[in-house]
Amino acid sequence: MMKVFCFCSLFFVSFLNGQTAFFEPLSSVKFEPTVGFDDKSGSDSTRKWVKKAYPIFLGATAASAMGGLYFLWYKDYPMESFHFFDDLQQWGGMDKLGHVGSGYGLAEMAALGAEASGYNSKQANRMGAAFSFGFLTGIEVFDGFSKGWGFSPWDALANGSGVGLFYLQQKCWKEQRIRLKFSWWPSGIASWNPNLLGDGFPATLLKDYNAQRYWISVSPSSFSKNPNRKKFSWIAIALGYGIDGYVGARANEGDYMHVPRTQHFYLAPDIHWSKIPSRHRFVRGLFRALDYIKIPSPTLEFGWGDQTGLRFHWLFF
Repeated sequence: MMKVFCFCSLFFVSFLNGQTAFFEPLSSVKFEPTVGFDDKSGSDSTRKWVKKAYPIFLGATAASAMGGLYFLWYKDYPMESFHFFDDLQQWGGMDKLGHVGSGYGLAEMAALGAEASGYNSKQANRMGAAFSFGFLTGIEVFDGFSKGWGFSPWDALANGSGVGLFYLQQKCWKEQRIRLKFSWWPSGIASWNPNLLGDGFPATLLKDYNAQRYWISVSPSSFSKNPNRKKFSWIAIALGYGIDGYVGARANEGDYMHVPRTQHFYLAPDIHWSKIPSRHRFVRGLFRALDYIKIPSPTLEFGWGDQTGLRFHWLFF
């Protein structure tokens, strides 16, 4: 649940980042510089101070978040010696995709902030990757000491996969041609088990895996060698995954044993918003935020389990 929360919160974090940064970090789109770090209008001492302060800011943010997690979540559950927990078979893999998305998004946002603070691209990418993996590993360690959970090697692997997806793309292409995105629509299942799936919108947004979908969104023209490829690099195609009928983590019990647990793939057009040129900071910040959300669009769906076959949706989220 907490990893999904981290992923969803990137929408707001990225929007704020876009409003405060006077540059185009991690982007292949270039604009005329405005007042800020790009045109060197600030004093050298100010730029150096901001650069030195950023790692401290990241550390303080991580420490504050970990402390908040402990007091808001972990302290209410019994603690015991460190132990492991195998949760690979839960929720049809949706929780693991949440970890991948969290690792990816947190790495990108931390790297954006680092580049805004004066670090070069290589340094920013490494700092973002290290922060994301370190922070999420800290959460896993908390789980390892909690009696109700345990340290999940699969969660740690998923975290690292998301971080790696971001870092390797920056290293190889200096841009994100493949993006991880999130969408949500009420499933109607949460009311059957509100203690586990949530009660009300905020809780079900984070806890009802039946309502969530994760997408891999690819910009085909980004891989083209055509010199005009950037004009169309915002056009993307997305492959999504979701589940339905999961009243319990591993199995449906009691009155819901008869409910089929099904998995679904989706194929739909998409947009990489941050690749659309704009000279307005507000618009660029909004576009960067929207890059974490899969837009509603016509969609092909293929389900298996007890619901096989193709279905077409004129508009699907």
